[in-house]
Amino acid sequence: MNSNCFVLNEWILEDLLFNNGPQAYRQSLALLERIVERCDRIAVLSGSPWAAKAFLLMKSADPEVRRASKLLHLSILADANKCELVSQREVRPLPADLESSVPRKDAYLVQTYLATGASAVVTTDRSLAKTLLTSSSIRIDVKTRDVFLEHYLSQ
Repeated sequence: MNSNCFVLNEWILEDLLFNNGPQAYRQSLALLERIVERCDRIAVLSGSPWAAKAFLLMKSADPEVRRASKLLHLSILADANKCELVSQREVRPLPADLESSVPRKDAYLVQTYLATGASAVVTTDRSLAKTLLTSSSIRIDVKTRDVFLEHYLSQ
């Protein structure tokens, strides 16, 4: 079976912190469980805002957040078969049209996608999704969180 690799925006970490409600928490926890079960991967840029926020999960006193954190860290991030960790040296500048249209705070997501050849960038930012879908210099597969989860969790 071919494995998929996803660049997940910070929404998953917000979900796992219960910042988007209990349903979003359950969906994101189910996503992590499915990634482990299906032998898929996530791509993470070392030193990125995503990586910093993932570390914060471990500091939570909430038992449900700690459960999610343990799954994320031990079953995915610490497993080279589940996480493609990208060093800052591996990322390249964005093509000119993307550099001018992708917000600086999101550039690392696209750079990680390009460095890994990931299957998709998954985001809640509809403006970013539209920008990536209409890029003229390179094809980027981008999915919104809700559409992605509905499809991925139903397989």
